[in-house]
Amino acid sequence: TTCCALLASLALVFWARSDPSLNFVIVFIFGCFAMPLYSLSAAHSNDRADKGEFVLINAALMLFYSFGAIGGPFAASTAMQYFGPSALFVFTATVYAIFVVVILYRMQVRSGVPAGHRSRFIGLLRTSTVFARLAKRNDDSDGPARQ
Repeated sequence: TTCCALLASLALVFWARSDPSLNFVIVFIFGCFAMPLYSLSAAHSNDRADKGEFVLINAALMLFYSFGAIGGPFAASTAMQYFGPSALFVFTATVYAIFVVVILYRMQVRSGVPAGHRSRFIGLLRTSTVFARLAKRNDDSDGPARQ
């Protein structure tokens, strides 16, 4: 997902001025791969967390996400001020390239989570107490809870 977002960013770097309709297609592809990264990061970190660490891990993720949400636009707009509008795409490609390097490093240093330790996915509609209660009731009826 991150590699595809990086490739879409690089495509925007090279073809941003060529055709407006091509820009829409590439930006759509970029959004398809960039938007789920926070959710994937949260799922990955929750798979690695111990039972009592979920709130702490998600709070840290939200804190780092907020740093990026505040600092990213400031850094990108500064780059655009000095280098022009195409600097936005260069900035985005640089951020995703760093992200890919960090991911590749982590893959070399640490092994994957065994399948038995991963949590089961339960799809829900938005956050709602009613849906959470229904999901809990459904999860309880599936059998004994996994330790």
